[in-house]
Amino acid sequence: MKHNQSFFAGISRKKWLVLLPICVVGLAAVVVQHVGTESVSVQANQVVDFVKGQYRLLGEGKYQELSGNVAEGLWKGEARNFVPGGVMERGEFERQLEDDLGVGAWRLRFVTLKAVGYSVVDRKAFGALLARENQVLDQIDPSKSIDRVFVVKMAGHNTGRCSIVEWERPVPVVKKDGAYVILMRGAPDVYSLVHNEEWFLPTRF
Repeated sequence: MKHNQSFFAGISRKKWLVLLPICVVGLAAVVVQHVGTESVSVQANQVVDFVKGQYRLLGEGKYQELSGNVAEGLWKGEARNFVPGGVMERGEFERQLEDDLGVGAWRLRFVTLKAVGYSVVDRKAFGALLARENQVLDQIDPSKSIDRVFVVKMAGHNTGRCSIVEWERPVPVVKKDGAYVILMRGAPDVYSLVHNEEWFLPTRF
C-alpha cells in the first residue's frame, strides 16, 4: 500500500511538472492580453481628451496652439485627379483659419461639443475607411512606421455666419514622435469657399 501511495504521489508530481509550465504560459498570455487591451483603452481615452481639447482651441481662436497638432493635406492636380502635395505649413494653417473663422474665431460658437465614440484601426483598414486622410498620413510617415490610427467621432452644434449647424464627423489621430497629431483632409484650391467647414463637414473630392 505504501508502495502504491508513493507511486501515485510520484505520478501526481510528474503531472504538476508537466502542467505547471503550461499554466504559467497560459496565465502570462492572459496577462499580456489584458495589459495590451488596457493600454489601448487608456491611450484611446487620452486621444479622445486630446481631440476635444483641439476643438476647444479652435472655438477659442487659438490657432497657433492648434497648428502644432494638426497635419492638413495639400492637393494638386485637377478635378477627379487630385494627388497629395504635402502638408500645410503652420503659418499658412493659421492664416487659413483666420480667413475661415475670423481672428479669435468670432464667426464660430459651439453650442454643444462632444465625443460620441472611437475606434482603433490598423493602417490597412484606415486606408479603406478614410482614403484621403490616409494619404495625408503617408505624407508625414512615408516609412509607414505608424501602424495604428485612432478615429474619434466628434459631434456638435454650432452657430456662426448666420447659420445653425449640427454635425458629426470622424477625426483620425496618430501618435508621431511622442505627440498626438490630427490628420485633416484639407481641400484643393477649387474648394476653398467651403474650406471653413473642414472641421465639421470634410470636403468630398
